[in-house]
Amino acid sequence: MSRLFAASEKERIYRAYTKEQIGNDRVVSCDEITGNPDAFRGVEYLFSTWDAPFFSEEEIEKYLPDLKALFYAGGSVVHFARPYINKNVRIFGGWSGNAVPVAEFAVAQIILANKGYFHSIANYRKYGYEKAFEIAENFDGNYKANIGILGLGAISRRVIELLKDYDVNIYVWSRSMTEEEAERIGVTKAKTLDEIFENCDVISNHLAKRPEFKEILNYSLFSKMKKTAAFVNTGRGSEVNEKELVRAMKEEPLRVALLDVTYPEPAAEDSPLWEAENIIVSPHRAGAYTKEILRLGEYMLSDYQRLINGQKPKYEITGDMLGLMAER
Repeated sequence: MSRLFAASEKERIYRAYTKEQIGNDRVVSCDEITGNPDAFRGVEYLFSTWDAPFFSEEEIEKYLPDLKALFYAGGSVVHFARPYINKNVRIFGGWSGNAVPVAEFAVAQIILANKGYFHSIANYRKYGYEKAFEIAENFDGNYKANIGILGLGAISRRVIELLKDYDVNIYVWSRSMTEEEAERIGVTKAKTLDEIFENCDVISNHLAKRPEFKEILNYSLFSKMKKTAAFVNTGRGSEVNEKELVRAMKEEPLRVALLDVTYPEPAAEDSPLWEAENIIVSPHRAGAYTKEILRLGEYMLSDYQRLINGQKPKYEITGDMLGLMAER
């Protein structure tokens, strides 16, 4: 927890509540709460993060009957939030803070892919400058490039915002986006996934982890990619049929797949992903790491401050929102 809440941010809590009211600056475990049924009565606000244990409705009523709000400095809240919401405990999530570095990572890969960068560095090492330069000339760059975005969650929206600084055309496939919303955010609504894969120079996956999306990205789609197109996955590995991705990449060696996630993760030693030189796998670096995770704590502490000061919080998650969010 201390990695998510810097000392200066903890001090903001202390300015609202005395240290005696807060208790010691330490992590409280689930066992400590359940082992002392009366010790945490009166607690109104909880701060938590990834891998924390959570409670059922009955446990909330028993151990935390006065709880008003839970501030989760992590990703998706879908796996634990419902019992709290059912007990009228308000949930605030730092998921949009995690979206920032993912979007930055994805945009960096999109821009570099359109320049033929990933093929350039591999071919420079293998064949030398002249040959690498010649191969890179197959790529048209970013001016008026077509960028395909899969899904329209917090990460996708951030990617779209960042891409507005480039002279590119953005296409989005989303089951929930209307034509009116597409016009408002300045993108073109794609009617089908095929339309994205056939026409876009880079396809960036940001679909939420939902059962209906398992292996939705398959050979039928990957085989439609342009000769020099790139597929970027900072979303979920389970949405990709990896064997069929490998097949499509091998068929067109100037394509590239940039995978920051795989399924399973990490990729097995005998995974077919290692068979194609134009598939580049990174060890899940797109999310918030090292100093970046402090942003999630900052978001939650800011919402806490707004809440206790009678202002409108920014990052509250309602029951209606849960059905649209990723499971993890």
